[in-house]
Amino acid sequence: MDIATWIGLGTGLGTLVTAIIGLRFVGRQLREQQRTLRAELGNLYIERYWQIDDDLLLERKGSKRHRQHRHRYLRLFEDEFDVAKLGFLDPEQWRAWHGVLSDEGARELIRDDLRVCDPKGDSFRRLRACITQRERDGADHDVRHCEGNYAE
Repeated sequence: MDIATWIGLGTGLGTLVTAIIGLRFVGRQLREQQRTLRAELGNLYIERYWQIDDDLLLERKGSKRHRQHRHRYLRLFEDEFDVAKLGFLDPEQWRAWHGVLSDEGARELIRDDLRVCDPKGDSFRRLRACITQRERDGADHDVRHCEGNYAE
């Protein structure tokens, strides 16, 4: 091989190495952006939760406004199922939030909210599927195998 061939091979190898390093950098940036997006969405849901909780405390139980806030809480839970299914929530955070429903007291409050806010039972399908599975199979189940992830 002559010197021109060696230079050409070296240039090609250098270009390949540069491309690989660039792709790794881009991949790292995309993962960081995804992590940041998940954190921002998690914070948004936490803010919504506390706003609803505060609003519930300010209204008289049984009033129309109190019932509206209970409905907002159910909608928040249903929305969390939706965005978690899309992979937009941090998996550990979603596991913790989903785990709240392992507690019988929490499930009873949710069932009561569902009876009051959705007596026909045609809304909140993901939340209902999760609670039904917990009652059928035992209170605790892995979020990855939750039937709420597949309800439509």
